[in-house]
Amino acid sequence: ITGANSGIGLELTRKFLNLNNKVFATYRSNSVNLDKINNQNLTLIKCNQKNLSEIENIKKTITNIPINLLINSAGIFGPQEQKLETLNFNDFQDTLMVNSLSGLKIAQLILDVTKKNTLEMIVNISSDAGSMTKNNQGNAYIYRTSKSALNSITKNMSVDLFNKYKITVFAI
Repeated sequence: ITGANSGIGLELTRKFLNLNNKVFATYRSNSVNLDKINNQNLTLIKCNQKNLSEIENIKKTITNIPINLLINSAGIFGPQEQKLETLNFNDFQDTLMVNSLSGLKIAQLILDVTKKNTLEMIVNISSDAGSMTKNNQGNAYIYRTSKSALNSITKNMSVDLFNKYKITVFAI
């Protein structure tokens, strides 16, 4: 579970541990909430998903481990100011990386280094903000674009990974 130190990721981590699952949980910079969970089935992985080299470091922990489910829950809104006239493209890149591309990279790593043929499902946490048809407000260019990209990546993976490996991929 990515982005597991807060919000949806933290609650999903708790639920899966309560069901006696092994959970590999990523966190960006501090694991204060995850540290409060006392469970031998929890493995913490420090990973700022803005940084490709930190994502690559996940391999050290998951190599040859059977992973059945990936939940990409990590997400950031980006800067509060997201008007066309003042877009900060460094913030745009960071938000795209965390909300969209990092989940794709982690899926790639899992397919490459974990115990073969164990991945069954990938769940990407999206947002209505990523919907083209529901956007009647404009603004929030960075966040909306990142979630639209995640939806497109999810659709591509749902076709490719199901056809090749029978892995189910969807966004919620």
